[in-house]
Amino acid sequence: VRSPESAQQLYEGLCRICVETGQARLASVVLFDGEQFERVAVHGPADQLMPGVPQRWRPDSPFAQASMSSEAVRSGAHVLSNHVLSDPRMALGRAGVIPPGVEAMAAFPLQRAGRVVGALSLLAGQRDFFDPALVQLLNEMVGDVSFALDNLDRELARRQALAQAEAGLALFRRLFNTSSVSVIVTARADGRVIEINEVMCRRYGYPREELIGRRLAEMNIGLYPADRERF
Repeated sequence: VRSPESAQQLYEGLCRICVETGQARLASVVLFDGEQFERVAVHGPADQLMPGVPQRWRPDSPFAQASMSSEAVRSGAHVLSNHVLSDPRMALGRAGVIPPGVEAMAAFPLQRAGRVVGALSLLAGQRDFFDPALVQLLNEMVGDVSFALDNLDRELARRQALAQAEAGLALFRRLFNTSSVSVIVTARADGRVIEINEVMCRRYGYPREELIGRRLAEMNIGLYPADRERF
């Protein structure tokens, strides 16, 4: 969560932890891009517990209407059933998506940049698996993942801004150094030379290395004292 290499690493790690540490039988992450749902990470015996379940489905498909993951994305809240085989809600179009050997199911929404982008789906082999304490923990987990996703976006934005700044600086340097006009950049606080182009160096007869970090006044070059004070 603190320093993920990618969103995919987060999704895979979340699913693995839920199965290996959280004792779910299967965990998966489903993302929604506005046009379709896609299962992007799975941990557990998917062939056994999700036979024939599509990897992608559209929001207007029958599977989307029955899928808990789709419902969690649409509602923005977690959805669960601790007695799937006797739950009347599960009989309404969901009977075909209850895997054999599964007694409880849940889905928890994932957010990115303040909007729901997917869901964590969990299958458990025993009834009443999702007790209040576990539900709270899972809500905290998906919150942490959402925080990490926002960190990834902030880091990407920072890198893009840095690349743009470096490109702008490179352009400035080319213009600065190839200009036929004498150009110098000095610090406002004390007038020390920050940057100077070759034309200005030739004007004063000093190499750039001798001028950087020094004040022109102490070398008796540059502006007249009255002009420097005014400047």
